[in-house]
Amino acid sequence: MEMPKYNLFFVVIVPGPVNGMTLTTRLLIDQAVSKGPVYLFPIAHPLYKSGLKWKFYKGFRQLAALFFLLYHTFQRNKRLYMVANSNHGLWYNIVLASAGRLMGYQTVLHHQVYSYIHKKDSRMALLDRLLGIKGLHIVHSPAMGEKLAEMYSSLAAFHVLANPVLGRAPAVDRPHAPFCLGFMSNLTRSKGLGVVLETFERLDDTAVRLLLAGPCSDRWSKKSIERKSAEYPERFEYRGPVYGEKKWKFFQDVDVLLFPTLYANESWPLVINEALASGVPVVAYRRGCIADQLTKDSGIIVPPEDDYPAVAAAAIRKWMNFSQDYSRMARGAEKRGAHIHLESSESLNRLIDILFHKKFKDLK
Repeated sequence: MEMPKYNLFFVVIVPGPVNGMTLTTRLLIDQAVSKGPVYLFPIAHPLYKSGLKWKFYKGFRQLAALFFLLYHTFQRNKRLYMVANSNHGLWYNIVLASAGRLMGYQTVLHHQVYSYIHKKDSRMALLDRLLGIKGLHIVHSPAMGEKLAEMYSSLAAFHVLANPVLGRAPAVDRPHAPFCLGFMSNLTRSKGLGVVLETFERLDDTAVRLLLAGPCSDRWSKKSIERKSAEYPERFEYRGPVYGEKKWKFFQDVDVLLFPTLYANESWPLVINEALASGVPVVAYRRGCIADQLTKDSGIIVPPEDDYPAVAAAAIRKWMNFSQDYSRMARGAEKRGAHIHLESSESLNRLIDILFHKKFKDLK
């Protein structure tokens, strides 16, 4: 076995907050540890809480990471891995990348948000320049990489790694009676809760029910869920945040995942991976890399300018009336989930080899 040429230094958020980004980061670290020298500076706190306290704590840890990098500054062949933040959080990346460059680290930047690709951001432009010709961008899809490279005239290398499929629900007979719409996310307007509730209203049919899962913290969302629960006690259910077996039970109980996200940072949602792997078709707005994530045989992609509730309701009525069409779509979803799993697993293995053994300039 070839000896590693590089040492990897991870300054990252790991669970703590459980989401696609942190779970993917944890998987990458776990795989890398068995292949070569890994040094971890975790940002998250074991008693993670959202809100202002978390923001202050996260900022403090990002700055404290400078001393972690400084402590190892005389070590040779160093690579700094971090996940690109969104909005003002990009300044933390800029500070770490600047310090890392002065200390001789090559920077690896993993992109888990799309907002600065949808619209050019001067902070990302500066961050890309700090990576320079010796840096590496990790992106979710070839199209995402092409847009990023063109928008910022990047000199860095690129590697494509879709967020992996991290599990699947056991197979069940579908569709259920009544037909079950599912929505799992942070239950906020920006993630599409209002659009989901409107879609349910369009399908005002006793043969349809709605199942929600995920954290709900803002006042509008709580009130909206309370009203629908009182209005449709037999056909509306909110299960709260679900993890482990409860999450896979959710995917067993639903027939379609609604995902009308309006979130500017949306890139490659892990929940879509989980739905596809479980044989659940998806109806999603076209945002970030979702058009690369879904195929016409596994779900429906709705342009952001279109009427999502109308499109979703029409598709669901068709699936309810023609079970063979639904079954074909469910099989396509499962097949697509398996393909993403295989592709991302192979790409993850290649990435680890690159991080420990390859010069980034050789990837271009």
